[in-house]
Amino acid sequence: MTPNIKEALKTLLEIPEPDRTPDVNIIIASISTTLGNYSDADRALSGVKAVAPDHPELNAERARWLLEVQDIVACIDLCKLALAKTPQNGVLTEILIDGLFRQGNFSDSLSTYEQFGSGQTIEMAVIAARSAMRLGNAQKAIRILDTHLVMDTPMPDAHYLRAQLAFLEKNVPLAIAHLEKACTLAPTLFEAVNQLIHSYLELNQWDKAIPWIDQMIARNPNDAEQHFRLALANDGLGKFDNAIVAIDAAIALDAVSVELRCAKVGIWVRSGQLKDAMATLKELVGKHGQNPIVYQTLGVAFQHQDRWDDAIKAFKKALELGGDDPVVYAAMASAHLALGQSSLAKAAFERAANAGGGAEFEAVASQIVIQ
Repeated sequence: MTPNIKEALKTLLEIPEPDRTPDVNIIIASISTTLGNYSDADRALSGVKAVAPDHPELNAERARWLLEVQDIVACIDLCKLALAKTPQNGVLTEILIDGLFRQGNFSDSLSTYEQFGSGQTIEMAVIAARSAMRLGNAQKAIRILDTHLVMDTPMPDAHYLRAQLAFLEKNVPLAIAHLEKACTLAPTLFEAVNQLIHSYLELNQWDKAIPWIDQMIARNPNDAEQHFRLALANDGLGKFDNAIVAIDAAIALDAVSVELRCAKVGIWVRSGQLKDAMATLKELVGKHGQNPIVYQTLGVAFQHQDRWDDAIKAFKKALELGGDDPVVYAAMASAHLALGQSSLAKAAFERAANAGGGAEFEAVASQIVIQ
């Protein structure tokens, strides 16, 4: 709600109650409910009922007020009573669908939407799609949304919901397109922004991630996770100096995190600063010798120095401390390959697949010819 709307409400509330028309009270009620000023909304609605009980917007505004103050049963009862007289009232129907959803009555929420027919709106569709998802029918949710939603629809919640459904379909490009739209329309929809950043990082689209990470840091400079993400993105782009600045900012905010210090070591390793990397790793092994991430990072550092036997020992220690990990098994397999140990490499890739790495590592294992 913009400051101008708040100012308008303040002006309307300055009108003495006896001098307010029913329409003025309806506007006061609508804005006040949206702002969470429920007592002002209640008084305004009571004022309308006293002088104009048949006002066409009274029932809808009262129902919306009941919904927001969490009197869901009364909201549903009022909607049903009013809709018996005006069954094609879209506003009341939307509130009823929402009330039934909040009540947990997903089947009735969905059927109410379906019965409304050609007057269905995108707002109704979003609630109905959520009801379908709660009922375990993602395909129906997709059909409902796709009937109403296009990329130009100015409704961030709808795009965010469609993104979740696209992820379920494993249609990542479509999911990202809707996430981008949701975030552009509502940059403060932080769940969507975080998911968009995560998606970019997963796809190694570092340059696309950075502007969104910068926005999140600008809003909260004390968010260590976002500084860490910025380090990852700059590291991925080969901008190692920027990556170190970002990881140092994350460490300053979370000084006890072993994972962040290991991440810094990883950046040093990839940028060729092996002296700094090994000095920090010696310290980490001494202080955190039971942390598998320390040994995983140590193994990677050894790989960059062609110290394959040492790398394998470090990876084995990581697995001993942390249990099966497909990434560690795959790294160990690469070290065995570098030593010409094809049978050990094949076995390690197979373990990577069995530990959750899936078909990708199975395919690599199948291509290794035993010497």
